[in-house]
Amino acid sequence: MLKALSTEELDSGMIEEMVEYRDNEDNETELKDPKWYKKALGASEEYFKPSLITAKSSYFEIASTGITGSRSKGVTGVVQRSGKRLIVKNWNVL
Repeated sequence: MLKALSTEELDSGMIEEMVEYRDNEDNETELKDPKWYKKALGASEEYFKPSLITAKSSYFEIASTGITGSRSKGVTGVVQRSGKRLIVKNWNVL
């Protein structure tokens, strides 16, 4: 998704840096800034149109894959955050 939204060409290394930064719980406060990616990349360039980026949401997509031996099963879902509750909007077993 990051690559699709970018105005500049992002390579896979840059995207991986942004994902790692975003997944690090120590950076939770910084992620409230729509330009968090600049800090993640150590860049001054605008890689995304500001109108396409939001730092808050009440809807989230979840994707997970369980593996045991040579078998795997995946699920995807969309949840809505409402206060401290999560409401499942869509759930698919792959």
